[in-house]
Amino acid sequence: LLSKIALGPRKLTVVADSGNGTAGPWVGPFLEGLGCNVISLYDEPDGSFPNHHPDPQKRENLRSLA
Repeated sequence: LLSKIALGPRKLTVVADSGNGTAGPWVGPFLEGLGCNVISLYDEPDGSFPNHHPDPQKRENLRSLA
């Protein structure tokens, strides 16, 4: 999959808020594999969701990204 994606010559910085969900452990490495600088937030899976519920449709769950 990574070999089929090209982002261009400029290195992007991406902030990834995994919301303590199951995607946390692989999102950072995946984006780094694309050549991005990654700032990971809440990437440790925790079913109690101590930081916020992992629902990006709710505006209050996106505050950490602003």
